[in-house]
Amino acid sequence: MLKPLIQKYQKSGLILVGHSWGGPLVAQIAMDYGYETDQLVFVAASLFGELEPYEWYRSVFKFSLIRWMIPRTLVASNTELYTSVEQLDAMLPKWKNIRQSTTILQGTNDRLVDPKNGTLAKKHLINTSAELVWIENADHFLPWSHPEYIIRAIDKHLDILNSSVK
Repeated sequence: MLKPLIQKYQKSGLILVGHSWGGPLVAQIAMDYGYETDQLVFVAASLFGELEPYEWYRSVFKFSLIRWMIPRTLVASNTELYTSVEQLDAMLPKWKNIRQSTTILQGTNDRLVDPKNGTLAKKHLINTSAELVWIENADHFLPWSHPEYIIRAIDKHLDILNSSVK
């Protein structure tokens, strides 16, 4: 669904930014359509299945009687979490396809996404330059608590794009 939009704007230079579950989306686009994107920014992104938390109580949500009693948004969220590990694992061999310059922003006190995602992303980005920026004492909500880091990363990537145009 995003490919036509990417193709429409690729000529002006694309910087894809993904926060949380947006991170795997950005990674997948770069893996599949890398030639059409230019720069990537991962913000507290959940990227690796092995780092997804296991919460025993989520298995209870699978039972139809229980699903009927809880809000639909929680059921949807739970379904996403169960399928995400398999999907993230399937992406592992394709990390080598990412060739875009990448910035990884990660808070050291993120309780929703394991901060090790940043370290693993840098390790798996073997065919590009990747900068991992640790934000001390920051939690998962970087777009609200530390937007200046995201702006700085985008500015850096704009500078890279502008210098390649000259």
